[in-house]
Amino acid sequence: MLSVVPGFLALAAWSRGRAAQPPRSDARLVIHSVALSFVVQTFLAPVTLALIYPYRDHLDRHSIQVVGWTFVAAVAVPTLGGYVLGCIAEALTRDAAIDPTTPLRRFRADLRPRPPTAFDWLVETSGLPDPSIVVVTFRDGRRVAGLNAVGACLTRSPQLQGMFLPVEMQLDERGEPTGRSVANSLGVLVPDLTDVRSIRLIGYEESQ
Repeated sequence: MLSVVPGFLALAAWSRGRAAQPPRSDARLVIHSVALSFVVQTFLAPVTLALIYPYRDHLDRHSIQVVGWTFVAAVAVPTLGGYVLGCIAEALTRDAAIDPTTPLRRFRADLRPRPPTAFDWLVETSGLPDPSIVVVTFRDGRRVAGLNAVGACLTRSPQLQGMFLPVEMQLDERGEPTGRSVANSLGVLVPDLTDVRSIRLIGYEESQ
């Protein structure tokens, strides 16, 4: 357990801290987990020697120390350390991708992982124009439109990509926005963009 779990938790927490770093799900995950577990155990070696090593021949008599060390080594340190380091890395490189005009920002931009999709890139760099009409076309041809304005919410990797638009807009028979809102509608929710073929952005003032 100690050869995989600490590293896996550290990677998962790191992914939560990095907005554009989706968690892996292949064989590399196991290899990286084992390697990180070794790093964690090396880092915790002084704690292990102080709490566990003196009682190595009678662990059954020191259950509190064993349980406490297991929690610290397998859960607390990997999870907290991975998340904090991920947040630090995210903070150091967040604005570098938007305006890499200085040597330091160019260096930070090189450190930042590339967004996994064009949607992630748009949300990360400038976001959807506000206000604007967003026309979502699904793979089966269906269309829905909403107004990106105050109250809108966009989610990106590593979370499930989706959007909530607080105002639903009317579409004509050709699927073009009319510039008028749908009466009695509370908004448009697209919780998963997997089935979306395209997203069209139209300036709201120009559509009036």
